[in-house]
Amino acid sequence: MSATKGSVTIDALEYVRIGTALLYHEARYVRTLKVLPEPASWGALRALPSDPRQAWYQIRPLLARARKVATAASVQGVFEGYFHKTVADLEALFREASFPGGVGGPKWAKIAAAVQDLNAAIEANDGAQIQVVLSGVKGAEHNTGSLLDKYRRLESVH
Repeated sequence: MSATKGSVTIDALEYVRIGTALLYHEARYVRTLKVLPEPASWGALRALPSDPRQAWYQIRPLLARARKVATAASVQGVFEGYFHKTVADLEALFREASFPGGVGGPKWAKIAAAVQDLNAAIEANDGAQIQVVLSGVKGAEHNTGSLLDKYRRLESVH
């Protein structure tokens, strides 16, 4: 059951947090791209370890910080401030870059778009739109399974 804060559910904000963290986690594969505009601007993401668990250990403190803020825009600001890339930048990267099989790509671009849409609905305090977008985020599939399964897998190693 979700607690509410005004008409915005805490559940929805937590999905922005988790979705955003997982997007930056997946974006570490930027290192595998042969062609990358402005490679230096992706340095913080390229510096994440290639091992998923080790990369998650580095992202978890950002997720913890994001859990201390009360708005969707502030959640994304925590990650943007650290990685110097927005979720919109990640969406474009996943949509346009040629990632090797099994990482990045169009499914992650759709997840990035859904997280941005959920962020916008929360910021607009549009309860009906939050529910529509939230159901899409909850059901989001990436290259090897569901978004929530990936989160649970990464968290289970702790």
